Amino acid sequence: MPFGDFIRNKREEKKIQMNDFARQLEISPAYWSRIERNMEKPPKDELIRKAAEILGIDPDDAFVEASRLPPDMRDDVASEPDQRAANQRSAPAVEDGLFLVPRVIE
Repeated sequence: MPFGDFIRNKREEKKIQMNDFARQLEISPAYWSRIERNMEKPPKDELIRKAAEILGIDPDDAFVEASRLPPDMRDDVASEPDQRAANQRSAPAVEDGLFLVPRVIE
């Protein structure tokens, strides 16, 4: 489901008017309307987080619907790529059905 449809459904479930929602987000109703109609890409991270907070949903779910990793996960992925690569090189592979899967040692 596109982000706009997802967030509009959640907003309507909470019975929040679109203009009121945009006001709480401190953005123009016209811009938010375009997001909900999938005429704009999902907004910046801070708006996604704030929208999730207002709607009482898990921000991670909102980021997934926006086809993005949540910021904390992006930070985790970016902070340790060298260590993960070293672990994958040094760990023996384990057999998993028909494939050899590298074992990651944490």
